[in-house]
Amino acid sequence: MHIFKLILLTSLYSTLLLSNDKLLDSSFVGLSTGYVYADNEKDGSIEPDYKLDNSAMSYGVELGYRASENIFYTMNYSKYYFESRSFDNYYLSANYLFDLGKDKFSLYVGAIGGWGSILWRDDPINSIETSEKRSENYLVGAQVGFEYTIKEDLFLYYAYIYSYSPQDTLLYDTTAISDAHRHNAVIGFRYYIPTVSSQNRLL
Repeated sequence: MHIFKLILLTSLYSTLLLSNDKLLDSSFVGLSTGYVYADNEKDGSIEPDYKLDNSAMSYGVELGYRASENIFYTMNYSKYYFESRSFDNYYLSANYLFDLGKDKFSLYVGAIGGWGSILWRDDPINSIETSEKRSENYLVGAQVGFEYTIKEDLFLYYAYIYSYSPQDTLLYDTTAISDAHRHNAVIGFRYYIPTVSSQNRLL
């Protein structure tokens, strides 16, 4: 299932990229790490066997391109590692980059959309009854961040990402744990990749 989602996102990215050869000159890859806070709520009378943790480390990778001086798109995968469960997120983003009149700093805002899932590593309740250990649903959200130019093809960036992906883990027929809102602060690097079209112009 995850492979299918990754193929779908890659296909969408390739379609956008190939629609204009100039975009090939602005492809980039990015790596990030950060800190995430996730709200969770319990609906029902059954109590989990342990206290649910709300904060964790996050890790992400992205593939993107800059369509113009002010517009860039990314295809992202991120993972959140909680003690009891892990989150997998696949999403696309569209972003607007503001010119602040500074040589090295740029501010951007964007919208994201994709798919998210939760996998419980530790069963939230020890019982012979069946309980769910996996949940998945759509993901939408927004982000704001800034880029700092280290050199022409290397950028440091920081971003705050808010995402909404309603996930319900059923403990019993009458009790569920809901995870929906995530707040993720990340820091990372973006590296612009030399492309075939840009290399040809140098020849």
